[in-house]
Parts: sequence; C-alpha cells; structure tokens
Amino acid sequence: MKGKTQSIEIDLLNGVLNFRGNISDVADTSSSQHLEGNIKLNLPKSLKVKTIEIRFRGTSVTHHSKMLGMELAIEAPLLPKLKVQVIDKSIILPTGFSVIPWELEIPNIYPRTFSSKRGSISYSVCVTLILGINRTIRLEHPVIIQRHHCLYQRDIVHMAPKLYDNTIATKFHYQIEAPRIVCSEQGYIPISVKYLSIHQKPLVHIRTQIIQVELCSKQEECLH
Repeated sequence: MKGKTQSIEIDLLNGVLNFRGNISDVADTSSSQHLEGNIKLNLPKSLKVKTIEIRFRGTSVTHHSKMLGMELAIEAPLLPKLKVQVIDKSIILPTGFSVIPWELEIPNIYPRTFSSKRGSISYSVCVTLILGINRTIRLEHPVIIQRHHCLYQRDIVHMAPKLYDNTIATKFHYQIEAPRIVCSEQGYIPISVKYLSIHQKPLVHIRTQIIQVELCSKQEECLH
C-alpha cells in the first residue's frame, strides 16, 4: 500500500504451510504450525498507531450452474477465524523504515488450498492498523495450505500418534498409542498398549487384527 504513509507491506517468512496426515482435533496443538512474517513500513513522517491486529481466515466458494447459462457462486467462511494483537496500546512509529514482526499459530484443522471449476478453498492473512476513529489501514496476503497424506519413512517422526483411551466398567482400563499412518518401508506397525486391571487380574494375551488397509502412492517431488 502506498499513499500518505508511503509504503506498508506484509512480508511472509513462510507463505506455504505443509501439514502431514489427516486433519487433527481442534484441541490438538501437537501438529500446529506457525505462520510468521513482518509488517514493513516506510514512513515520510512519524505515525501514531493505536492497534495492530493479525487475522487468518479461510474461504470456500462453490459454483452452481443454473438455467439460461447463469452461474451462482456461494461463499462461506472456514471456521474458526484466528487473530492475534501485535500491538494493543498506542505507539508512535518513527520516520523512515520500520519492521514489526508477528507470529500466528495455525492448528492442523483446515483443508488444503484447492481450486477448480466447481469451487475453491483459499486462505489469507490480513493485517489491520487502527490509527484512530474512522482511520484504518488493511492489508491482505494469500497463504497456501498443503496437506501430504502419503508420507515417507523419514517424515513419520514428525507426525504425532493417535491415542485411544477407554475404561471397561469394573474390569480394566486401557490406553493404546498407534501411528496415524505407516509407510511400507517400515516393515512393521509400532503399537504401545498400557493395561490396568481393576481387580489385579493378569493379562493373558493381546490379539491384533488389521481390518482395513488403504494403499496410496505419490511421487517424491509431490512432497516439496
């Protein structure tokens, strides 16, 4: 943006977020990623700023064909919207070049960026500078989310396992920790089982069974 403030821009340090595996629980922050960047200002004179706010938002658009060749586009936000206040009280930015760093945690709950004739999913980060009453500056920059479902063995260590926890009334409590995805190069499925008997009965045996297998493949370059 250029004008009385001469120059204000968003500089993203990582404009592409790469998530691995399936979408996680909202409360699960183990696979969250951090969106980082700087607000760069080049000011001809000092500027008083009351608040600087960063927002992350997603939008889905669906295109529907109608009669007579008309097309209807339905737009909806992808929730939740995220925001963080970089500055929550008035400051005076000096004349010249200034850099304000910011960071926003993005949970692993959003579908990947997508675009086709039928619809699209897109994301952006929005910076809002509130200067006073009816004086607001807004900037927006696109963000891309990629989701890699097919992992290589070297990537498995970066993916949090799934935890199954349950209690059978008056009998026992168990906790199973299992991987969300397994690569064929591993040759085995690592599983951890914790067992607590309410009546101190010994565990005789554990039987495992594979009830569903989904095979996927992807070229090496698709993960970059």
